[in-house]
Amino acid sequence: MLNWASLIQSAITKKLASPVPLIGALFLGLGLSYFEKARPYAILSIIADYGTLVLIISLPRLIREFWETSRFNLIRTCVANSQNAKYELRLYRKGVFVINVKFEPPQTANEHGAKISEFGFQGKWEEGKDVIECRQYADDRILRLIDKGDSYLAKESNYPQDRKYRYDHLNGIRFMLSSQNKVHE
Repeated sequence: MLNWASLIQSAITKKLASPVPLIGALFLGLGLSYFEKARPYAILSIIADYGTLVLIISLPRLIREFWETSRFNLIRTCVANSQNAKYELRLYRKGVFVINVKFEPPQTANEHGAKISEFGFQGKWEEGKDVIECRQYADDRILRLIDKGDSYLAKESNYPQDRKYRYDHLNGIRFMLSSQNKVHE
């Protein structure tokens, strides 16, 4: 019942409250199975609990996203290093890409002094003549990886110019094919 209460609270306060799957359904199912007349209906606790219902509805999408970025669909991995960051760009079949960036030491992320040690983006990519174009990440930003023979030079468009903390700017990074690269094209 608390999951349904959190849904109502979210609607009233306009603030997101995340449901917790499985736990409410478990206790509801156990409670219903305790009473002999209600026992046949205990299985309905799976869909009566809002958190579990959200999980069931989301499961096909979660499975699809997991499969799209599994190692079985990995086509190419590129890496880059800078003075304080390690970049990894993975290109998957069906045009999905993932960029992960790890900072050492963590970088200042906002005016409150919060530090960021890692971030990532996911979007869509297409390969053209001497360029890989990555889109649909971080609003309308576009990352073009220009083939330089032994590496790819990153050119990023549509990065917010008024941004004070530019830790996530990818322009000018030189990506190299990873030594662990498996090309499955």
